[in-house]
Amino acid sequence: MIPFHPNANTDSTGLQIVNRAENVLVSRPLFDPQVTEISTPAALCLEAFAKNETLGSAIARAGDGLNLARLLGLLLAQNAIADIQTEDQT
Repeated sequence: MIPFHPNANTDSTGLQIVNRAENVLVSRPLFDPQVTEISTPAALCLEAFAKNETLGSAIARAGDGLNLARLLGLLLAQNAIADIQTEDQT
């Protein structure tokens, strides 16, 4: 997950494009990179996962705007989940 900055300053009609960072998930489900825009709460949740925080902690960090079902569905569809650890595995 990286902030993505568009390169173009104008679109094909010459209209000015406002450059802003976007949260994206870059995954490689079948070895071909795919970029998917995600919400800020989803990005915060993924940051927590990357720091080995628990699911509960990740949800709390993300806040009220998190659509957990959508995020987990995206991660599963992109083969981005390699392992799920439970307490008895630690």
